[in-house]
Amino acid sequence: MEAELVHSIVYRSTAIRPLLDGELLWLLNQARAENRRLGLTGMLLYRDGQFLQLLEGGLRELELIYGRIERDPRHVRVTLIRTDFGPRLFPNWTMGFKNLRDWRVNDSAIGVTDLMSVPFDASYFGENPGKALAILLCFRGLET
Repeated sequence: MEAELVHSIVYRSTAIRPLLDGELLWLLNQARAENRRLGLTGMLLYRDGQFLQLLEGGLRELELIYGRIERDPRHVRVTLIRTDFGPRLFPNWTMGFKNLRDWRVNDSAIGVTDLMSVPFDASYFGENPGKALAILLCFRGLET
């Protein structure tokens, strides 16, 4: 069976203030419901008030949801890092999520330690867009 081909975007943004666990859970539940409705999947990482997210699905649906994200008053400096077209990377997740606040890197995970020290910074990702995708893919196997 051939993999489904979809459009994808990776973006980063900064919360206007750090979010409490309950606020993150509410945001995640809202995103999952909307993504299910629109046929979108993806992964969201949160660290120290910074978001890094991959969304994938139909182009029209991605444009719609990304427009909403850009206008969302809960965060600023929304920056599109990369766009792509290819196989769906997170087919089973309406929105995977990981709060990296308490996440510890396993030193035996080659390459992961270096990736986790990368700031979720627009200028860094602008020069290294593949790093953003690599970070998100590190969490693909962790069901959350």
